[in-house]
Order: sequence, then C-alpha cells, then structure tokens
Amino acid sequence: MNAHSKEAIREAVTKHYGTFARKQLEAGGVEGAAEGGAEGGVEGAAESAAGKAGKAAACCGPDTDAATGTQVHQAEAACCGPDTGAATGTQVHQAEAACCGPDTGAATGTQVHQAEAACCGPDTDAATAQAWADRLYDDKDLGDIDGAIADLTLGCGNPIAIAELNPGETVLDLGSGAGLDCFLASRQVGAGGKVIGVDMTDSMLELAARNLEKVGARNVEFRRGYLEDLPVASDAVDVIISNCVINLSFDKGAVLSETFRVLRPGGRVRVSDIVWLREPTAGEQSDLASWAGCVAGALTVADFTNKLEEAGFTGIEITPATPENPQGFSSASISARKPW
Repeated sequence: MNAHSKEAIREAVTKHYGTFARKQLEAGGVEGAAEGGAEGGVEGAAESAAGKAGKAAACCGPDTDAATGTQVHQAEAACCGPDTGAATGTQVHQAEAACCGPDTGAATGTQVHQAEAACCGPDTDAATAQAWADRLYDDKDLGDIDGAIADLTLGCGNPIAIAELNPGETVLDLGSGAGLDCFLASRQVGAGGKVIGVDMTDSMLELAARNLEKVGARNVEFRRGYLEDLPVASDAVDVIISNCVINLSFDKGAVLSETFRVLRPGGRVRVSDIVWLREPTAGEQSDLASWAGCVAGALTVADFTNKLEEAGFTGIEITPATPENPQGFSSASISARKPW
C-alpha cells in the first residue's frame, strides 16, 4: 500500500521533472514553459506534437560529495550500484553495471561527485549529463542524434538495446520524456512504422516537441496522458518501451493492465526500470523525494513479476544490472509478452 495519495505522488513527480524540463526550455530560449500534469483527463486522440511530449522518468543516484566522500541524501540514492573505472577492473558500462550510482574515477578509484544529477536531478550540469548519456548509449545506438538531445536522458538503462525492433512496427514509450528513446526507435521501425510517446508533464511534452522539430522524425508523435489510463486504442501496439518511469506510478498494476490492453496479441514489453532486490522498509517507501527519484516507488522483483502475471503476460524475465548492490535496489531489464 502506498504511503501517499495519488495526488501527492503525481504532484511530487510532476514538480521534479517539470523543473528539469523548464530549465532546458529556458536555456534554449523558450519562455513560459507549461507547468503541471495532465489534469482534467485525456481524450484519447493524439495531442499536437507542437507543444507536447515528455518523460516522467529518472532514477536516482546517491549524491556523494567529491571532497568529503559522504552521502548527501538517500532521496537520490544510488539506484543500481557503483561504477568503477578501468583501473579497478570493475564494469563501467551502465547496461551491465550501475544506473545512476556513484562513479569511481579510473585513476584514483575514488567517488566522483554526481551531484543531484545523472538520471534524475533537475540540477544536472552539462558535463554530467553528457557522461550519463554516454554511459547508457554507445555511439552506434545514438548515430547522428544531436548530442544536446541525448544528454537530456533521465533514464536508468537502454530499452532500445533490448527491444528488438523491426521495420513497420508500432512502438509505445511510457513516460517519453525529452523524446530520445522515441527518436531512436523511429529509426529502427522506419517510415512504415510508428512511435508514440506518452507523458503527463506539460513542460516535458513541450521539450520533446522542440526536440522533434530538430530531429524531423515524421513517424513520431507525443500524447499527453497518464500511464494508468493510456490515450491509446486497444490492440494497437507491437512493442512497449519505457526507461525508468513505471516506478513513478502510484498504481503499477493499472499501468501493466493498460500495457496489456494496448498491445496486440504477441506484442512484447521491453523496459528498463528500478527494482528492489529486497523488501524496502516503511521509511524507504514514505519519502516523496525518493519516490520522484525513482527509488521509493519501485517494486521488488517478485512483486513486478506477480503484477505482470496478473495483467496476463507470459515469458517474463527481470534481470537486475547489479543484483548484489548493497543498497538493495538496481536498474533492471524487464521483458514480457502478451500471448497470441
């Protein structure tokens, strides 16, 4: 049971990611970015791409002061475990290691300050954002995508790498944020395919619309709505992707039921998200800042599996990136299929 109301959770999440998006819009010369969520409901038809798109996403990441080496606050605690540099012989690539947790310098083996940034914080500086994008996506993934767009990722993984997309498929991105995963998917499904991004945060939708104009993808659209009540027709989608967003919902069961509804028979889920590796304490679940940071609201591996099964999915696989993370949670690759 959630320690907070639906309204409190949505307000915390919308404020967190709305702040991030407004800063990016202001930096890009856009004034008056919208604030708030999709209050008042969704009509089901696509909103105009001009002015819509978004990503209630992110993950976490303990802030560690570089000088003192002390943790700042758990609300943005490491979601998947530390990365260490080449000199330590430990994995660095996020897809196989950490999602937003402390980085370790290659030369010194000491923690490097990620300051309220990487995958979840609105105060991410440009250098940190670029480093985080480079951690999640390699050059082959990104191609010629504008680096400034890639650096806006707030995810905890790379769902495109596990999505196995084919030309002509229809893809739905849950919590599409600034649009990066939508743009990457659009290239793989081609002109005969379609990519739909859904988000509830107005300023993130506006940011994604701005990015869509830059990218010029004709097979991408963004819709305003909630994951618990998707503005998408039933049996209309081949693949569901998402990047560190389902954990933000107050009702994951509803999200997964909606996911099942909109997928065509045989359709698949390919998601990156945060999972608890143990049962979280009541205190860990009650912090709204931590919820917005993608930790407090995450499901355990067992709970996520059960909810997928209850929704009707089969072939469920949940693979944590750092299953031994001492903080008790990790980014994970999550796959499932709607039966034929």
